[in-house]
Amino acid sequence: MTISGMDFPALLIIAYAAAYKMEIAEAGAGGSRDIFLGTAEKIADYIMREMTSPQGAFYSAQDADSEGREGSYYVWSWDEVCHVLGKERGERSCAYYGITAQGNFEGKNIPNLLNGNEFTEEFEEERRVLYEYRKSQRKLSLDDKILTSWNSLMICAMTILYRTTGNVGYLQAAEHAYRYIERYLAEGMTLFVSCRDGVRSVSGFLDDYACYAAALISLYEANAGQKYLERAKQICQEAQRRFTDGEGGGYYLYGAENAGLILRPTVCS
Repeated sequence: MTISGMDFPALLIIAYAAAYKMEIAEAGAGGSRDIFLGTAEKIADYIMREMTSPQGAFYSAQDADSEGREGSYYVWSWDEVCHVLGKERGERSCAYYGITAQGNFEGKNIPNLLNGNEFTEEFEEERRVLYEYRKSQRKLSLDDKILTSWNSLMICAMTILYRTTGNVGYLQAAEHAYRYIERYLAEGMTLFVSCRDGVRSVSGFLDDYACYAAALISLYEANAGQKYLERAKQICQEAQRRFTDGEGGGYYLYGAENAGLILRPTVCS
């Protein structure tokens, strides 16, 4: 069982960044800024910390199972938190995150703010200590496959977050992933679905071309690099050539060079 793949956190970053910009436009900077923008940045920092390859590509997923149980990596007992943080800091953190002796998930606790507590950075040091403790106790399995479509979505997310915050680290992460795609997942106009240890899989599907074109446009919007716009045009033209359903007006989900199925499904244009 795996956590939702790289597409899910990418879409979350985009959604939270959009929510933050809407909040600023309507009400100006305030408490919601920390909730929306802070959440987007924490997701991005997690991706760069734990889900990024040495070459700059984004891995597919982490396993949700540890110690033979699904989700056990992410739950805490009241005693465990107090042991790691000490009695006073532990009890304050438990009260803030809704952690009880009875637990809220199979006898343990998923930390949350459903108790109505407002988002604050006051417990940042406690979160860091708990994270380091958890990491030292168990390790999640990693799906190190690199997918073109999911990497492209994360490029979009990182460039949007860069434009929202001005933090150049997010733009650099997006550019590193772009260079990986061009080196390992593209050959001329052809995109490939995935790569692991430098070995590519089959030719790309419609979503690979669509997502990568969107990523290139996002990079162009972030730093006005003309090469990104030109490459996006090439990818769109190639997608048109490979996937257009001339009679139906839509697009096939996969090209003629991919393995044939009984039906060749299409999507509306």
